[in-house]
Amino acid sequence: AESFSGKHVNIHLVEQDHHALQHAIELALPAAAAYDGRVNVQGLNASFKDVLRAGALAEAYGPQDVIYSLGLIVYFPLSTGKRMARDLYERLKPGGVLTWCNVATCRETCYWPLEFLTDWTLYYRNEAEMREMFDLPGAEITLEMEDSNQIWVINAKKPG
Repeated sequence: AESFSGKHVNIHLVEQDHHALQHAIELALPAAAAYDGRVNVQGLNASFKDVLRAGALAEAYGPQDVIYSLGLIVYFPLSTGKRMARDLYERLKPGGVLTWCNVATCRETCYWPLEFLTDWTLYYRNEAEMREMFDLPGAEITLEMEDSNQIWVINAKKPG
C-alpha cells in the first residue's frame, strides 16, 4: 500500500476465457476499492491469437509499469516465449518489471493434474530455459522457485 501512496494505478487483466476474466475482476475490485479510486481495474477478453501478437495487444494500453503473467507462456515453445518476452519487455516504462511464471521440470511437478485432468499440453521449463527465454540485454533478471517447488518466477526489470 505504501508504494501506491498518491499514485494512480491502472490494472489490466487479460484472459481468453470470459468467465475466468469475470472471476478475476470480481476478486480484484474489492482490493482496488481500498485505495479510494486511485486503483482502476479493467478487463480485456482476448484470444490466444491476440496474445501471440503481444506487441499489438500491449499497444492498446501504452507503456506499462508492470506486466505479469501467471499461466500464459506454459502453452508456447521456447522460441515463441523468447519473442513474447522481448516484445512485452519493450512495452515497459523505464524502471518497469516483466514477471512470468512457468511450471517447472522437477520431481514435485504438477504434471498429472495439468496434463491428464485438463488435457492441456504444457511446456515445463528448467532454470536454463527460463534464463534463455529472458535473454534481454540490459535487463536486471531475477529467477526463483516459488514455495511449492513447482513454479518458476522470473522478473526482468528495465533500467530506469
